[in-house]
Amino acid sequence: MNSSLTQLDQIKGTLIDLAIRFGPKLLAAILIMTAGAFAAGWAGAHDRARVVGEILHNYGRIRQCEVSVGVAYDADLAGTLSVIRGLVQSNPRVLADPAPLVQIGALADSAVQISIKPWVAVADYGAAAGELNLSIVEELRRRDISIPFPRHEVRLLNAA
Repeated sequence: MNSSLTQLDQIKGTLIDLAIRFGPKLLAAILIMTAGAFAAGWAGAHDRARVVGEILHNYGRIRQCEVSVGVAYDADLAGTLSVIRGLVQSNPRVLADPAPLVQIGALADSAVQISIKPWVAVADYGAAAGELNLSIVEELRRRDISIPFPRHEVRLLNAA
């Protein structure tokens, strides 16, 4: 079996074997290696819901990062998207294939949210997101592209 990053409930690790058996005493057995230790998840007939109700995530060898940044409504959106695409493509952890996704994600109260979703190797997942956040903030500041703070307007009525 090919090893790949897998998560069952809060246990995350490399899947090395998966065995599913059905019978009166055993419903399923899943063996996961995590941080050099082995964790086995299984359910007997009396506690089927524990494993059956859990979601088994098999991430494989690559994962899609999710980074977002808000920019001011008056920003040049096409130019900002182009700058961010360039930063994403220049990051050595980001895979060229599948292609990274950079797009307007939402129109929020105080900013236009840009969604950045590049694919990286599983081992690079955490570092890539941090590097992208840092490079995006630094480059937007360098280009004077505003990252607005949430603002709320308060009006006093009949103030005397």
